[in-house]
Amino acid sequence: MWLCKGEDGEAVVIDKDKLSSDNRSKFDTGWQNNAFNQFASDMISLHRSLPDIRDEGFVADAAAAIVAAVVVTSCKKNVSLGIVCLSVCLLAG
Repeated sequence: MWLCKGEDGEAVVIDKDKLSSDNRSKFDTGWQNNAFNQFASDMISLHRSLPDIRDEGFVADAAAAIVAAVVVTSCKKNVSLGIVCLSVCLLAG
């Protein structure tokens, strides 16, 4: 599998002493203008995969928040209680 820069959250390591003069100029300008490594940031794909590092409890809490949002939204929209229960059951799964 081909991996792009930053794939799976891996760090992008740049040896600035090995950069061409043009890339070294971009590297230095990025630090001066933005106070972060813009050169490395521009190399990282926006469509890369990242590992899910959340705790299991957080995932469960997020699911509970979704269920609560469905219930509140459904009740405010005058949806029947049966539909609300069905939605909760489907989400709780």
